[in-house]
Amino acid sequence: MNSKDKNTNLLFWIPMQYNFTIRLKNNLQKIISWLFINLFPTSYYALVDFENITTKTIIILITFTTSFFYLYEFGYIQNDLISTKKEKNPTERLSPSQKKYASENYNFIKYWRILIFVISALIIFFLSPTKNTIIAI
Repeated sequence: MNSKDKNTNLLFWIPMQYNFTIRLKNNLQKIISWLFINLFPTSYYALVDFENITTKTIIILITFTTSFFYLYEFGYIQNDLISTKKEKNPTERLSPSQKKYASENYNFIKYWRILIFVISALIIFFLSPTKNTIIAI
């Protein structure tokens, strides 16, 4: 595996990297649009529950947002890898080497993302000053 493939395969593991690289194609306008549609509203509603915004609140927000979108992003991976096989005219977003890597590591990628989400949810639960956080998750 050359260094380019190794760096490319990181997008399956680094939170939000798949979305920004494959879906939004590192396009600044698309990324800004995504931030306004997804990240900012999520952050706002997450902070509404807190009376005082502290460092702990920011850590909870970052943990929640990152883990939520990390798990959500797996749907994109599944669509680009599996669902496109059933379409007549699929939009091919992955290169052959990316498809091969994702196919070979599909279950590990899936379970890793679920595990990170569960661990993050537990961290949020234990750090949160309110027990309503579990409802938000």
